[in-house]
Amino acid sequence: MTEKMIKFILRAAIKAFYKVEVTGLDNLPKHGPAILAMNHQSYLDAVALYAFVDRDINFLAYYKLFDVKFVGSILRKHKDIAIKEKDAEQIKHAFAQCCDVLDHDKLLCIFPEGALSPDGEIHSFKHGIKHLWMNCPKPIIPIAIDGFWHTIFSRRPLKAKLRTNPFRRKKLKINIAPSIQFDGQPAYPANLQSIVEKLQKS
Repeated sequence: MTEKMIKFILRAAIKAFYKVEVTGLDNLPKHGPAILAMNHQSYLDAVALYAFVDRDINFLAYYKLFDVKFVGSILRKHKDIAIKEKDAEQIKHAFAQCCDVLDHDKLLCIFPEGALSPDGEIHSFKHGIKHLWMNCPKPIIPIAIDGFWHTIFSRRPLKAKLRTNPFRRKKLKINIAPSIQFDGQPAYPANLQSIVEKLQKS
């Protein structure tokens, strides 16, 4: 099955359950590398971004996901990159893989919060994004997602999920901002977080 067909099937499946609004697709380059920095509300975030963007995207993902049956096999087959917190050597290796992806003119998506949101809000961006950008000075494209917290794929409490009408198609938003070009200065996490927060409210 081709990647184009996989994306078509994923889009159809997501649209069957959710109303999806994607803005700013023109801000993604048709060719060449970019770091996509996105907030993280649910396990559906990465799938939706992959489905609604025409280009292929590699993801920097939590290492334990690679041990989950079926999910791990997909991540490995797609050549996504595992990262393990508090393991300096593994993080160094992961960043080297990230740079390799970008050096081959591909798109790389990272979640600067470093974990799924526990409450749907955007939490502090970690310093990894700064180190990655200094090592791989490629354009950064901020992306804000919203509505994913109210899906069954988030960490929203089970009682709250059960109270939600399963037949009501919820709205999911993906808002893509213009790229930030490398100017020799580090991408300070707080500055990038502020951009994503404003983007989410726009």
